[in-house]
Amino acid sequence: MKASFFDLPDFPPEQADVLFVSLPFDGSVSYGKGTSRAPEAIRRASVEIELWDEEVDWNLERLKL
Repeated sequence: MKASFFDLPDFPPEQADVLFVSLPFDGSVSYGKGTSRAPEAIRRASVEIELWDEEVDWNLERLKL
């Protein structure tokens, strides 16, 4: 299952404020392959990130991703 970044709704590229491009690639790995799974792991982990930053008073929920 493809996770959305920060668990926010997906927007079409022409409406998005920011685009994240996942590029799974194992081509240069000589030992311990698995780097191609990193983009999906990053998306899954991103839902644990606090979206509001009190120091700059900014909420990532404002962004269209």
